[in-house]
Amino acid sequence: MDCADTIPLDTVLEICKAVGRLLSKDIYQVLGAIHYKNEAHIHCHYIINSIGLNYKRYEQGMSLWSYKQAINKIIEPYGINPIPYYQGNEEGSCL
Repeated sequence: MDCADTIPLDTVLEICKAVGRLLSKDIYQVLGAIHYKNEAHIHCHYIINSIGLNYKRYEQGMSLWSYKQAINKIIEPYGINPIPYYQGNEEGSCL
């Protein structure tokens, strides 16, 4: 998909749920909300309960790069361009 393409809301919901499951690690409660300024900038926000069902504190456990790789695997079947990993203020992202 190109940066200018729009993604159907039901697809965004599926993706947001899958990312929420990734963040929850099946132990933590996660609240996700779909937010957009316009149809070309739809995205999700998450709130994670920092105390899990096992009464332990949330630990990220993955690097930002690892999360981006995992999310890219989630979005790949939808034909969405992968999230690039940029250092600093590089150009080229749709975000």
